[in-house]
Amino acid sequence: MLAKTSMIACAVIGTTLLAGRAHAQLEPEPKPLEPATGETAGHAEDHAGGMERLTLPKGRLLLEAFLEINLSTDLVGKPISLSPDLWYGYDDKITIGLLHSGLGTTGFLGDPVHSLCLSGTSSGCNDVYRNVALEGRYQLQDRAFGFGWAAAGGLEVVNLSNPFELSVKLGAVGRWHQGLLAIEVQPSLVLALTERDTNNDELLLPITGLYELTPVISVSAQIGVVLPFEHTGDAYRVPLSLGGHYHVNESLGVTLAFSLPFLITGAPVGGFDGRSLILGGTYAF
Repeated sequence: MLAKTSMIACAVIGTTLLAGRAHAQLEPEPKPLEPATGETAGHAEDHAGGMERLTLPKGRLLLEAFLEINLSTDLVGKPISLSPDLWYGYDDKITIGLLHSGLGTTGFLGDPVHSLCLSGTSSGCNDVYRNVALEGRYQLQDRAFGFGWAAAGGLEVVNLSNPFELSVKLGAVGRWHQGLLAIEVQPSLVLALTERDTNNDELLLPITGLYELTPVISVSAQIGVVLPFEHTGDAYRVPLSLGGHYHVNESLGVTLAFSLPFLITGAPVGGFDGRSLILGGTYAF
């Protein structure tokens, strides 16, 4: 089960979307006493409940890293970033994360320009280390009709340079799992605490689906909406990401995803002109 959960983890939290890890994303479970195949109904129920957990077991660490490459028209490789996320199980209900990636901070895969930005100032990087977030999750329900959910929130430094932009995030994470299919939703409200002229309030609603093709390979799709509270008609956007996830072993998983961060938008430039490629890795300690 750890293998399946870790793979799902590689898939969903970290990668393209979440569901895939079964987002076990965030939650590699302890290895079961018996193999997942040929298990009893009781064990199956226990495992299903674990798949709906959205927090790590006490004392466990999950490291995720995403290499994000901009493939937009006339801007290939501008920028390139490598964004690490680290999750720690404070206890079985509370998990704390130190986050840098778009997936970790917003729930969306494929958003460009996150710490650590590696391609230089001439290629889309204003700063190497631009943003960081501290987030917590509290498991509320993990065993109701295949659905689990957790409260989530924290502080995000949107911009470390001048001007310093700080926001607070309040939201939830819900995951439904049945058979080979998992679906995850991650609604959140982001409220600017500083520099409100440039640091906008937003409603984020990523929705991720993941389907297990084999015990080690899964595919995922993510769509959703980003709704700023000001200039909504010009600044809203609907991102789309498609990914594949491979479970290497009980601890390691990798993801490859293609994203259209501005598939639908009120901005003048969007559609297929904005593209990005993401290579992700997840390692459970």
